Amino acid sequence: MLPRYWYEIKDLLRRMDFFQLAFILVLLAVGCLAIYSTGQQTGGNFATFWLRQLNFIFMGLGIYFLVSLLHYRKLGRLAWVFYLFSLMLLLLVLFAGHTINHSKSWLPVFGTTIQPAEFAKPAMLFFLAWLASRPSLRLQRVWNLIPLVMVLILPVVLIGLQPDWARRWFSALLHWP
Repeated sequence: MLPRYWYEIKDLLRRMDFFQLAFILVLLAVGCLAIYSTGQQTGGNFATFWLRQLNFIFMGLGIYFLVSLLHYRKLGRLAWVFYLFSLMLLLLVLFAGHTINHSKSWLPVFGTTIQPAEFAKPAMLFFLAWLASRPSLRLQRVWNLIPLVMVLILPVVLIGLQPDWARRWFSALLHWP
């Protein structure tokens, strides 16, 4: 008799889109090779940027496989957690953010820096999709759109408080009707 987790792995492999995975791996490899090539031609500190990119690739693939273990309906129930976490990160930037290239929109994490606004965008869309799929929220009524608008406004305001005009304009265009 096989252990229980073997059946879960077998189910995961049955559900996995191998064409998508192959396409992602090719894109990641081409990107890493481009960074390696540029770093070798430029020299100096740029020569090791491909190693940093490789670390990010492995972290991203790990997250990809962890998320793929979850069923999308179960993951949908956690949409509000991702949304609130991204709002907390956006608030943290206002108080403890680092300035890079005249923009105080970065947080130091494990020896590198991240932009919480880049996590807030998909978290917001994920939460909006989950919220709009609720049967209790009838989108035919205008006043039922208020929760959706509030979900949009909070991250836009928090990102707007960061002094980065390019991101402000992009966010404004992203949310334009």
